[in-house]
Amino acid sequence: MKKEINHPHDKIFKTLLADREVAIDFLNNFLPENVKNFIDIDNFHHVNSSFVSEELKETFSDIVLKCPMKNSDKEIFVTIIIEHKSQPEK
Repeated sequence: MKKEINHPHDKIFKTLLADREVAIDFLNNFLPENVKNFIDIDNFHHVNSSFVSEELKETFSDIVLKCPMKNSDKEIFVTIIIEHKSQPEK
């Protein structure tokens, strides 16, 4: 029996952006220039996309990347949330 995939549109984006070269290309094409000027896109790494706050509230994101800042030993988080419609609007 064929198993149905839940949320196929979300899974395709997560699968694509899990590929390092695709993620770098995505960031280079969609981040604003002023952001790209101070982060080192080529040296990011993926991090867990679910977080638990101090109040024990769980939060989810599609993709979370940790990018080093240029000329610094600090890093920043880049969160990618992709919104799309899988069905036509009525």
